[in-house]
Amino acid sequence: MESREQLENEAAAWLFKRDAGVWTESDQQELSAWLQASSARRVVFLRLDNAWSEASRLKALGAGLPSGQAPWTEASEPQSVVTPPVARPKSTSYWRGALAASLVLVVFAATWALLPQRSTYRTEVGGMQRVALADGSRITLNTDSEVRVAFVEHERRIQLQRGEVFFEVAKDRSRPFVVIAGERRVVAVGTSFSVRREKEDISVIVSEGQVRMEQSAGAAEQPVALLSAGSIARSDHQSVLVQKKPLSDVTQYLSWRTGFLVFQGTPLSDAAAEFNRYNDDKIVIGNSTLAGMKIDGNFRSNNVDAFVRLLGQNFPVVVERRGRDIYLQDP
Repeated sequence: MESREQLENEAAAWLFKRDAGVWTESDQQELSAWLQASSARRVVFLRLDNAWSEASRLKALGAGLPSGQAPWTEASEPQSVVTPPVARPKSTSYWRGALAASLVLVVFAATWALLPQRSTYRTEVGGMQRVALADGSRITLNTDSEVRVAFVEHERRIQLQRGEVFFEVAKDRSRPFVVIAGERRVVAVGTSFSVRREKEDISVIVSEGQVRMEQSAGAAEQPVALLSAGSIARSDHQSVLVQKKPLSDVTQYLSWRTGFLVFQGTPLSDAAAEFNRYNDDKIVIGNSTLAGMKIDGNFRSNNVDAFVRLLGQNFPVVVERRGRDIYLQDP
């Protein structure tokens, strides 16, 4: 995977070449192919292009210089320039282009915090989506989830509207990564964790590093909970329960990222509730005896038919369909 620095260098080189007055149809095709290769490239290119425009690039690069004079001279060229991995022409225009790209990055860095970065991502029932954010972080949305992303000067803010999201956070100590879910805030710098929201009930699972769980602004003040790898926290608007689990258990809870649900001694009622999150066909359990029956196994989250078929074949359960509902009853 390309680093953010590499992506920014390559995007800056494309921008300089595009605006140098020698752009061809072949260049456009090559740029399009480069952009189509990954969503991370497209995000960085658009951000850099926006920063270039917002900073009035020609004015910024030539600030304080006489009219018509380029913002570099042969004598002031750096001895070593980090350049994108493209074929190196022999002419000095290459070095000017590379220096201009470096200057663009300076402008970009200076304006990065000033540019609002706001996006909304959502999935339907049964869907899953992976998103690369502009700061290098990655998020994975589970079924029927929605987040709103807003990167501001001192904070990378994620508003979890509903559902469940797994976060892989790029380190940036100057801008904490904050997930807001109802009355809870989960704050991280560089770590991996998931947050699940069901109305005001919030669950946090930490698979790497450490996060801080605290109250959102305006909520009743409560103690801060520090969660390290292996921690599973569940909260409502009044309290927080924290459990420490082996990392193998954490992996089980996060198995949805691979498209599977993993059950180990799980009550049938809980397993049915999980399947109902991923499918339009809903499981309805006939009585409390069946609800408490324990099951084990790995199942495709979107294959509820296979799940109920195996139940009917291996347990004293009668399966009956009524429209979109699947009733589980005693024989």
